[in-house]
Formats: sequence, C-alpha cells, structure tokens
Amino acid sequence: MKHFKNLFILVCISSFVLLGCEEEGDHGPLVFDNQKPGVVTNVELVAVPGGFDIKFDAPSDTDLLYVKASYETEALGKTELRASKFSNTFEARGYGNEEEKVVSFIAVDKSGNESDIVTAVGTPLRAPILDIQNSATVNVDFGGARFNWQNTEQSTLVIDLLAEDDFGNLEIAQTLYNSVADGVANLRGYPSVPTKFAFIFRDQYKNKSDTIFPNTPDKLLTPLFESTLDKSLFSQYQLIEGDEIWTTFGGVVAELFNDITNSNNDFARATIVNERTFFTMDLGVSANLSRFKLHMRRTRYFSVGAPKVYTIYGTNEVPSPDGDMSNWIKLRECVATSPSGNTYGGSGNQGLSNEDEEAAINGSEFSLSPSPPVRYIRIEFLENFESSGYIIFSELSFWGEIQ
Repeated sequence: MKHFKNLFILVCISSFVLLGCEEEGDHGPLVFDNQKPGVVTNVELVAVPGGFDIKFDAPSDTDLLYVKASYETEALGKTELRASKFSNTFEARGYGNEEEKVVSFIAVDKSGNESDIVTAVGTPLRAPILDIQNSATVNVDFGGARFNWQNTEQSTLVIDLLAEDDFGNLEIAQTLYNSVADGVANLRGYPSVPTKFAFIFRDQYKNKSDTIFPNTPDKLLTPLFESTLDKSLFSQYQLIEGDEIWTTFGGVVAELFNDITNSNNDFARATIVNERTFFTMDLGVSANLSRFKLHMRRTRYFSVGAPKVYTIYGTNEVPSPDGDMSNWIKLRECVATSPSGNTYGGSGNQGLSNEDEEAAINGSEFSLSPSPPVRYIRIEFLENFESSGYIIFSELSFWGEIQ
C-alpha cells in the first residue's frame, strides 16, 4: 500500500510539471501583428515655468499599450515619458530657457509596433532657476556672508556656497539641499578682511545658474567682526517676578550653556503658569550682540513644548527684582518655523522631513544687530508648538563684540 501511495504522488507531480511546461510557450503579447497603431491626435502644450503640461488623445486601437513623448533639454539631453492607454496627460519639465521647443509623440501597441511620429511645438515659460538667480543676493554679515534667494515654485535645489581659499580661489565651503520658498544661508568664521563670496544653484534637472557675486565694485565683502561669547560666564539670573522654575521634570539650567545640542537628556523645562513665561540670564560680560541661537530639545523638534514665538530683551543695568521691564530693551521678536511649515505631533520627531531635521539640528538663529551694550538677557516665551503646557529647550548661544 505504501508503494502504491508513493507511485500516485509521483504521477501527480509529473502531471503538474507537464502542464507547466505546456503553458511556458504562451507568455508574451496576446496579439501579434505588423499593423502600426493610429497616431496621437489633439495634442495641446500648455506652457508652465520650465516646461509644459501636455494633453493628447490616444489612438483607439484595441491593442494599444502606451504613448510616449520625447523631448530634449539643455542639461539632460533626450528625455522620454510614457503614459498608459488609460492616461492622456504628460508633464514635461527641465527646460532652462524660453526658446521654442519640439515634443514628439509615438503610440506603441502590444506587438511593439510604433505609430508615425507626431510633433508639437511650444515655448515654455521662464525656468524657475532663472527667477531664483535674479532674486539671489550676497551681503556682508557678522563673521562672513549672508545669502538670500526667493524660490516661489519651491523647486528642489542644490546650492553651493563659495568662499575663497588660502590661495584666493573660490571653493565650495558648504552645499545645501532644500526647496524652501524664502531661502537664507550663512557662511561664518571668516576674519574681517576683504573676502570673495559667491553661490551657485542647480535644480533637479541639472540646470545651473550663473555664479552670483556680491553687488560691490570689486565683488568682495569684509565680514563684520564678532566673537562667540564664553558660555562659562553664563548663568541664570536670580529669579525675578514673572520668571518660572526651569528645573521641572529633570531640567537643569546649566545644561543650556554646555554646547551639547544632540542629547535628549540635556535640557531646561518650565511649566507654563502664567501667559507670560520668562527666563532671565547673565552673560557675564557686556557686549553688542550680533546674533542669537536657540536649540530645541533633541526629541521635540518643532513639536509640543519647543519654543515657537518668543521675544528677547536686553539691559546693561542690574534687573529689578520686581520684574519691572522699563529698563529692558526689546532686541528681537522671534518666530521659529520649520522649512516645510509643518508642525510635528508628539515626541520622537516622527515624520520629520530631512530639511526640517537639518534646520532643527542647526538651531533657530536670529540676528540681534544693531544691539546696544547689554549684559542681562530676558526671554519672554509667548507660544510653543501644539499649545502644550510647558516650554522646553536645550541650548542658548550668543555672538557679538565684547565691550
């Protein structure tokens, strides 16, 4: 009986193998012919910045497989797009100028037959990278140069910031990848001597801008002097009226001044009791401040208790213990925003985009110039992300010229 069962199983397996072999030759096009499909008709090129939105009617052949559109750009060369028989649109992008362009269309059937070529002619609107180039500026800043540009189409960009090397030649000092509408970047750490600065844009289609220089006769900038204030001199000033306790849930004020920005366990935290939540500190020296930076807690980037809206005040006089603000000078109103404009819920930075994470790691930086000499700083926190019941952040840094 056992022998009979084994023989039965062997016969079944052999049958399946034979059936599989018989079907092997059936793969491939269901229809074989040498008949060309009909041509693409009613092509419409709608000009958009750097390209076309294309509409067309595909031929009515029952064995139509797809329609392909071909065009050439200055940077990429020949580009081919395909649309299935269920679609009648294309998006052609990547042109770097406003010259007349030709787009070719071919229908392809399941037998691989191609239709006659149909062409359409149009002129794209101005490429976004050209508008970006025209909006770009390079200006002097503390310790270096500031780069600004407008990217209204929010195109994906590669931005090379250039500065001169020890031999006076321009080299890439930093490369950025972003698509923010209002672009700003800085190069820091340069001495106050005439220096070459410039930058170049490239878009996702490899179009490249001209090299953009400062609008000065010699294309040079002399960075404004600044130095990093010594954090070993920083301290929280004694609590004055309106100040909160910044040590709740394990917060340590001294950790705001230790240059550690990438640790989740390094922060100061205050529970919001009143509408106005203050933190007061002593810089240890009197200085004309040029800029300021706040780092959010490592797992609270643009979320929950991270500061969103706050005002920075300064004074050179010993603060009044009653919280009187008459001697305080408003230095800056600050609004922290992510490059994407998104706010992230909860802790842990879930869903954080690369651009937003990079911005948070770099810290929220604000110019304070021109600042009168100040020694004491008072920060009024007005709003956090997601209206949570506390304020939490990781680090404070200041730059300027010590008096």
